[in-house]
Amino acid sequence: MKVIVPNTEIETCNSPEIDKLSANQTCIIHDNLTRCWYTYIPESVIENDLEVPIVLDLHGWSYCAYSNTEYTGWNDVAKKEGFIVIYPQGNIDSSVTNQTCWNAGGCCCTTHGVMDPLGQLANIDDSGFLRQAISNTISTTRESMNITIDKKRMYFAGHSNGCMMDQAMAAQHSDIVAAVCCHSGILVTDADDSIASNYHPTPIQTVFGDLDLVVPYDITTSFSRTLPIQNAVENFEFWGKVNNCTEKSATIDDDNIYKKHTYSQCTDNATIQMLQIFGAGHVPYKGHNLSSVEIALRIASTTVDTAKLSWDFCSNYQLDVDPTFPDPVPYVSPYTTFVGDIDNATNSNIASQPTTMTNDGWNLSTNILPGVLLFMYFIVRS
Repeated sequence: MKVIVPNTEIETCNSPEIDKLSANQTCIIHDNLTRCWYTYIPESVIENDLEVPIVLDLHGWSYCAYSNTEYTGWNDVAKKEGFIVIYPQGNIDSSVTNQTCWNAGGCCCTTHGVMDPLGQLANIDDSGFLRQAISNTISTTRESMNITIDKKRMYFAGHSNGCMMDQAMAAQHSDIVAAVCCHSGILVTDADDSIASNYHPTPIQTVFGDLDLVVPYDITTSFSRTLPIQNAVENFEFWGKVNNCTEKSATIDDDNIYKKHTYSQCTDNATIQMLQIFGAGHVPYKGHNLSSVEIALRIASTTVDTAKLSWDFCSNYQLDVDPTFPDPVPYVSPYTTFVGDIDNATNSNIASQPTTMTNDGWNLSTNILPGVLLFMYFIVRS
């Protein structure tokens, strides 16, 4: 086995910082990599005996899982609406990728600055990891907290590269995705291979600031020009076609904050929706603090709770049948990973159960947010 040593290439996403997040972190070995996630379980879930849905909120490129809890707003929505939030962590092993990322296609995983010719790294099985994280969470919450997860209601949220991964999951693993409701990301897999042969029409809502300088709303940038889908509007049209939608409409909210673009009359009622947030940039979440660069560019901070709007969309949908997940696997320390067959690892290195999952569990997080914006990454690539 080897110990993961935090370094300056990939931030220390497993560095302890108590009280950063009222949630537990658990880790497993998946495909010979240590993979971790936080699980937030509000009191509203603990106190009822109903089946509980899960929202997976995936972080953006170069960020850590816990950072989403600081600005996306999903914890607050979960408290009010009564569901569990999983915050999965992208790869943290700097020998595999230069930055934390999701293997969604033509963005954003690179090794030593070089991207795989297909736009992805074959040795990062993110889709398999997400399925396994759900499986372990279902098992652990049932056994340790007597909480029953509703397998038909797995919703995928996320920001930027995380939103790209959400849509890749819908395209390739629609059997577990009840709906997608994510921010500032497009499908970046190759158009010829993007939709699986067994795809089941999936409802998808994306939220975009129409002044987004990273993943553009309706223009083409030097980065997006290399992708099969080049902006948010094209992404909306793509999914409308995939789901065989026949009616298109657009409405503006009463406060003139956002415009809702909708494709309806789709196969299996799999509506496609895009929220255009007027004047917002790449982080169209309520309460997000703008940088000096964004202020100089006259980008606005939105006042609408886009996480709640996302929940309002996703929560309308569920799968027709229970999906199949892999069997749960043992938990491990977040600081170690095994080289070779996990079955040969010693029992002292594997915990049979994680720390008990409660609303105020122990926390692991990073001390430093990424110092390089995703925008700069695109500039370098151009």
